[in-house]
Amino acid sequence: MVILPADVAIIGAGLAVSLETVLRLIDIEKSETALALALHRQNIPCTIYESRSNEATEVASGVVLTPNRLRILDDLVVLSRIKDRCWLADHRTYKNDEDVTTRKTLAANEDLYGFKDHRLWRRILLMEMKIMLEERCIDIVYKARFGGIIAEDETGVHFLINGEIKRASMLIGTDGTVSTVRKYIDPDIRPEYTGTVGALAHIRRDSVRWPYADYEPQFTLQGKPGAFFTMPEDPKAEHNAGRRQGTTAGPANNEDTKGGVGIDDMSCLFRVGMQKEVDDTLSNQRSSAS
Repeated sequence: MVILPADVAIIGAGLAVSLETVLRLIDIEKSETALALALHRQNIPCTIYESRSNEATEVASGVVLTPNRLRILDDLVVLSRIKDRCWLADHRTYKNDEDVTTRKTLAANEDLYGFKDHRLWRRILLMEMKIMLEERCIDIVYKARFGGIIAEDETGVHFLINGEIKRASMLIGTDGTVSTVRKYIDPDIRPEYTGTVGALAHIRRDSVRWPYADYEPQFTLQGKPGAFFTMPEDPKAEHNAGRRQGTTAGPANNEDTKGGVGIDDMSCLFRVGMQKEVDDTLSNQRSSAS
């Protein structure tokens, strides 16, 4: 028989996290889910302790929701509230430095899995979940600094929030890569730098001078010294995320480009387009002021 916790404390961004192992332990969901919403459905009280303020701006980037995630979000009645603001895709396209499509891989077969991949702005997903938490009267304590675990036994966990002792029958840490909660479980664990770096930016699609009309809206361009990836962030593909990835030890330039559209070339198209957006914005501001 599974014994459910009487109450749960969630440290960090407990709005949309991957906690498959923990959720299996308490027999709630078996995939990525909105943890607090899932706990509420099981009539388990929970409190989210968030270090940022309620007005904190989320990172302006998108998130891909795969069929497993979508199935859970659909079950929690989240998907119906966000699906009209998502870009849908069922495959991924890969190109080389000569602008040749080398392969297309099936990412999410709707006939097999019931869903295509959905991508939307991360802030839209989190804001909608926060609204759902408020509708269910789930407590979120903002500006809550986690100070560590004091003690734990079979009855629960005692921990510090802003210097004040709190207690819960179960504590779950969702406080990111450099996790304070994780240090309590394994004090010696440290994030390891792999030598890979990436730069991410967003741009209006019509600001980029694409190599030709009807250019693939989402693709990965592979070459040296890394890769360039782009994908729409909204249903009409009006805004694209562009991400360049490489290694710190790699060459500075794409030396093997043979007249095609290389990583440096595509990055340059995005930079020029972004500068145009900045110039247009400044020009509009001057016009409005005069």
